[in-house]
Amino acid sequence: MTSSKRIYILLSVIFLGFFALGLPDGAFGVAWSHMRQELGVPLERAGFIFVVHSIFYALTTSQLGRLSRFIREENIGVIGLFGITLGLFGFSIAPSFFILICFVAILGISMGFVDSSFNAYVSKHFSGRVMNLLHCFWGVGAMVSPLIMTRMVVSENFTWRSGYGFNAFIVIAVAILVLVSIRKALWRTATLKKEAIPASTSDRAAGYLKGRLNEAMAVVMFFFYGGAEYGISFWVVSVLIESRNMYTEAAGLYPAAFYGSMMLGRLAFGLIGDKVRDVNALRFGVLLSAIGLVSFLFTTNIVGMLLIGFGFGPVIPSAVSDISRRFDPESTTRLVGYQFAALGGGVAILATGLGWFLGNISLEVLFPAVLVMVITAGMLNEILEVRICTKIHK
Repeated sequence: MTSSKRIYILLSVIFLGFFALGLPDGAFGVAWSHMRQELGVPLERAGFIFVVHSIFYALTTSQLGRLSRFIREENIGVIGLFGITLGLFGFSIAPSFFILICFVAILGISMGFVDSSFNAYVSKHFSGRVMNLLHCFWGVGAMVSPLIMTRMVVSENFTWRSGYGFNAFIVIAVAILVLVSIRKALWRTATLKKEAIPASTSDRAAGYLKGRLNEAMAVVMFFFYGGAEYGISFWVVSVLIESRNMYTEAAGLYPAAFYGSMMLGRLAFGLIGDKVRDVNALRFGVLLSAIGLVSFLFTTNIVGMLLIGFGFGPVIPSAVSDISRRFDPESTTRLVGYQFAALGGGVAILATGLGWFLGNISLEVLFPAVLVMVITAGMLNEILEVRICTKIHK
């Protein structure tokens, strides 16, 4: 088998791994209204689920740098996929909210393993174009999942438990495929990509690359973005059903539209990724998603959701891919781990805070709150870019 063919097979396997990673994210928003009724808990109790999931997610992602010294990134990823299977299966059988929380913790740990390890591997070995395509496949999984869950909850023969069981079956199949690819040594085919910083500037850049403030801004940006993305995906169905009086079948299309358009955004920038700088792709995403969020202040048209999703599409893959330009390449794994830990923190703190406001003040708080998070993430990116460009050309 030629080297190029092995690379294509490897990328196909990695993409399927990220497809599986998207399944839990897309399902919850549709399932929660039905889950909480059966388990006898209030709407805002989802905030507790976010906290538990995000704490354990952040624990694993923040330790990626240390773990990768002893375990190869692909092995960390496949362990995570088997863990996701266990977590989803646990959701399907959980008899109480307490048992559900135990499986939420398992899911958080496992998703952290897959998310951080696959991102770090692709960031080190492939271009920003591949990174966008990787996250595109996460969008495919997150788009398919709410459609599966909607079909289950409106069916007379199935429930939300069936939806989680079906997703668990898909993930275990992908996990086995990834395990086979590791045993075939496909992951050792890729070589380290060339870094974007020219040799003539690398020496001058050495000082600022170690700057803790720049690193902090790159990480905190993920905190606000995590709150924005998961705030929309987790809460929009509840807002549409319980505040804007939409039927479940219609409301279930919104997260599917969100993740579907996010997938298309990543596909688009994956196809033209080598022609557009990562920082410009990120700028475009922030602007377009802000326009979509503003539209939801006045209407419930699904076009607004499509704009939000398409705008969110290139944000995370572009920010992760840009690590090799903005920071010391040797710090890539560590910083990627911190970024996804911050994303988990944003889910825990900001999405949980949204749950409290939605349950106690107004469900309509969702869209303006997420808009503020998006603008803040965009401002942090601009400040970071100015600082880095200024010091490179100083």
